[in-house]
Amino acid sequence: MNKKELISEIVLETEVSKKTVNSIFDKTFELIAKILIKDKEISIPDFGKFVVLQKDSRKGINPKTGEQIIIPASKTAKFKPAKKLKELLTEQ
Repeated sequence: MNKKELISEIVLETEVSKKTVNSIFDKTFELIAKILIKDKEISIPDFGKFVVLQKDSRKGINPKTGEQIIIPASKTAKFKPAKKLKELLTEQ
């Protein structure tokens, strides 16, 4: 399911206008990104957690040249599903 399809489902379930749902959807994910950029996590009960993980620098190999390189440290976002969500998925 993509963003457009999800917004259409929300409109059907809530009877809120498509314009309003789209605006709230965009703002929600904009705020999630802003919070994660600050290295904070977001926990949504019974759904899961968005967390920032720090990856240390490490040795790697350039696939084009075969040369050994250092891959710099970086941050990445990860979603960890809540126990309740895992249980719901297992039931299906």
